[in-house]
This record gives sequence, structure tokens and C-alpha cells, in this order.
Amino acid sequence: MALLKQSKEAVLAVPPAFKDRCVVRCTDHKFGPNSNDAPMITCNWELCGIPNATGGVETKMERAGKLYQLAGLRIKPIYFTLTQKAIDSFFAEFWCKANKEKEFLGIDTENPDCDFLDSLCMEAIVSGFTQEERKQLTDEEKEALKAEGKQPIGEPITDGDGEPIVKTVLNVTMWLKKFEGEVPTPF
Repeated sequence: MALLKQSKEAVLAVPPAFKDRCVVRCTDHKFGPNSNDAPMITCNWELCGIPNATGGVETKMERAGKLYQLAGLRIKPIYFTLTQKAIDSFFAEFWCKANKEKEFLGIDTENPDCDFLDSLCMEAIVSGFTQEERKQLTDEEKEALKAEGKQPIGEPITDGDGEPIVKTVLNVTMWLKKFEGEVPTPF
């Protein structure tokens, strides 16, 4: 049995400011009512990487001398509300791109066929950033900091080594097309 250890060369994150054409994969989806009782499909996605010229995906990127592991990062969930207005303004376009169709054929809002989402890979514009986690302040603490001429933000939350804890926030801002190249195995 071989013992594997985590590589220290690549950081599982995106650079502090990130926006690129990426390949994303649907990791799971479910159908059910939203808080207003409207039918909704909820999809979870992961970042696979950046498409390359050979039809594959680059799972890492280097910026400012630092190597970033992109593949496997979670993207904020996408919510497809199945009301007429939402279908007309958003879902129909996504469905056409995901199914490589020119015309939206319609969807059963009571029992939608979501099979096309199973492990679906799409090219999309993904934007993201890294955010340092900070302690929450009370109103009194905020006022005291303001009175001292300081910004009313909490101290960074650190790990056991004193390093700030940072989270990555990723959003799909535009769907481009279905990706049919080679994609790495799910992470």
C-alpha cells in the first residue's frame, strides 16, 4: 500500500481576483418547490478547470508565481425556477446550450426531465475571489472602532498555525456551451 500525502505545491483555490472561461460539471441536482412554492431545480457544480487548445482542461493555473489547483472547487448552487418569466429569461437559454438545441422544446414544471443534468459539463464564465474569514463584531464594538477612526471589521480568524483562514467564492456569470472535450475524473 502506498501512502499518499498532500502536495504542497498547489493551493486549492483561485487567485485573489479571478474571472475566466472555465469548464464546470454538475455534481448533483434536485427538483422541489422553492420558498414561494414555485417549482425549482437546484444544481450543484464544481470547477473542472480552464479549457485548452487540445480539447482538454487545465486543472491548475499559475499567477504571480503561485500555483493554484482549480479542479474540485465548489461553485455557488444554481437555482432554476420554473415559472414562465424565469423560463423565458434564463432557463430556456441554458437548456438550449446544454442540449445543443436551437429551440427550447418546453419543460414539465410538475415533473421535469432533469436527466440531461447528470454529470453535464458546460463552458461558462466563472468569476470568483478569495475572502479572509473575520470574527463577527457586536454593534458596540463597531461603534468603538468607528470612534477610533478604524474600519468596523473583526480580526481575521486564524488556524492553529496563526495563518488566516480564507474561503473561495465562485459564481457562474454566463453559460457559453456544452463542453464535450476530455474532463478529469470528479474530485
